[in-house]
Amino acid sequence: MAGLPFLFRDAKARAWYVYQSIVGLTWPCTYDQLRRDGLRRGFEDGWADGSLSFLSDVPLKDVDLYRELISSDASGDGL
Repeated sequence: MAGLPFLFRDAKARAWYVYQSIVGLTWPCTYDQLRRDGLRRGFEDGWADGSLSFLSDVPLKDVDLYRELISSDASGDGL
């Protein structure tokens, strides 16, 4: 089953999965409920204005790269 592709119901569902993987909302998530809700709202706002629509096209193999870029940017070492 390792090579079996995961199917998403639409582009938003796929983008949400990628977003969760990048920002650390997947198991085991250590964020409190307030932080999780804030990240969900951030995704919904970004999806609504189109700024996160590119996530639906991000290859799953690149999620770790995006996570590293975000964490290095947050620490001041990135872009």
